[in-house]
Amino acid sequence: MSNAIIPVSLYRDKIRELILASPAVAALVGTRVYDEPPEKTVNPWIRVGEGMAVPDDADGYNGITAYLDIHVFSSVGGKWANTVLCDAVKAAIHQETIDIPELAVIEVNVTITRGWTDADGKTQHGVITTKAELE
Repeated sequence: MSNAIIPVSLYRDKIRELILASPAVAALVGTRVYDEPPEKTVNPWIRVGEGMAVPDDADGYNGITAYLDIHVFSSVGGKWANTVLCDAVKAAIHQETIDIPELAVIEVNVTITRGWTDADGKTQHGVITTKAELE
């Protein structure tokens, strides 16, 4: 695979589609799943964030390990509400199979979920990190 940017951007798109297709996530955020959120975004909301591609080449195998962070934000309901949102996102994507043209079928795995209170003292910020092997 000569260009890791295209597969990782397609991976981001597929993750966003899975999140938007989840009734549990929709019940919490509606369609507020963004690449870049509008300036005045209603809480809670999700941002499909940073990605990283690590070449994974071996004999007869040209691959990429792709990582992607998904950020969730909520200023209502405290840490509990943010944890519920993180769990809904994880349920929507963990061990789901996605198909990206010209690549093998890929399984998404959530590797870690973490959260904290942002600097404003009231916004809860969660991050779900995913990993997928692209070949």
